Amino acid sequence: MDDLKKLNGKKVSIEGFMEDDDQDDKANTYIASTTYPQTHKSFRDILDSIISITEADNKEFVKLDGPVIATGYMQIENVSLNLRGEKETYKYKMVGVTVRRLTASEVDENMRTYTKLTDVGFITDFNKALALSSFLEDIKLNPTTKRMSPLVEKMNKELDLVGRKNCKNLVVMLDRLKLEGIELDSNVANGKKVNEDWWMKENNAVLNEYKTWINSKIMK
Repeated sequence: MDDLKKLNGKKVSIEGFMEDDDQDDKANTYIASTTYPQTHKSFRDILDSIISITEADNKEFVKLDGPVIATGYMQIENVSLNLRGEKETYKYKMVGVTVRRLTASEVDENMRTYTKLTDVGFITDFNKALALSSFLEDIKLNPTTKRMSPLVEKMNKELDLVGRKNCKNLVVMLDRLKLEGIELDSNVANGKKVNEDWWMKENNAVLNEYKTWINSKIMK
């Protein structure tokens, strides 16, 4: 904390990943100053790397996917954040902040593939696919294959743009997503009860393939 106090009022820059505060006031956002995307980490795992950021004139931030650099002024004062349903208090924040998305050429080799996947839309589509397969009651009413299959096909094309060589786990993940969608659609169409244990197991397997890729290719 003593080192941070020396930066009070000074202009600083940090690199990391953006995430919204859970509060309605979206001018309050935070950056997890980590060298990897935090979406697969628990909130507790990234506590020490979180800093609140507020834009000049209290404007609302547009959340940027992928690695960013935030530049602003360090301010030592108590600030409360509601993050993923949990409230935490910090003794510092950044104000008057501007945020810029880093390009693939500006990040290290481990992060480069992830950044390229974000650029072509793969990461956004992956989150859409997770949402499609995560709500069982909605799946029963609206079978997933017609929505899932085009999405998986689109993600495969996006993967081709970046290259599959360093993305083997993601290839497996897409295959599982496609098969999961077909099975769910078949069960619903034929009036069969969806096996919830199987469904949860498949969803976890898909997410684990993504986590394995992150851990092996980015968090080296």
